[in-house]
Amino acid sequence: MGVLRKIRDTGRVAEPVPPRPEDEPPPTARQFGGSVQVRCVDAGSCNGCEIEIAAAFGPVYDAERYGARLVASPRHADVALVTGPVTRNMAGPLRRSVRLSMFLSESLIGSSRMKVNTLVSAR
Repeated sequence: MGVLRKIRDTGRVAEPVPPRPEDEPPPTARQFGGSVQVRCVDAGSCNGCEIEIAAAFGPVYDAERYGARLVASPRHADVALVTGPVTRNMAGPLRRSVRLSMFLSESLIGSSRMKVNTLVSAR
C-alpha cells in the first residue's frame, strides 16, 4: 500500500503547457491554410527523433493545437519529415514517398516542389 499512497499524495507531475503564440503566423504557414499534414519517415535513425516527435504530438506539447497533424499515408501529407541518415535500402522508397506526397499535394506552389525534388534527387 505504500506505493499507492505515494502516487495519491504526489498527484500529477508534468511540465506546464507552453504559451500559445501571439505573433502572426509565418508566410509559409499561410501557404498551408493554417494546418499542415506531416508524414514521418524513418530512414535509418536510432529512434531518438521518433521519441521527440511522439513527445511533440503528445498531450503535454500537443502540436496539433498549432495546426500540425501526423498522417500515416504519403497521399495525405503536405510535408515529409525524414529522420536519420538515409540508408541505401531506404533511398528508393523515400524518393517515391516524397514524390508521391508532393505530387498529390495541391497546397504546395511550384518553387517548394522544386526545392523538395532537388533535395531528394541530390543524393
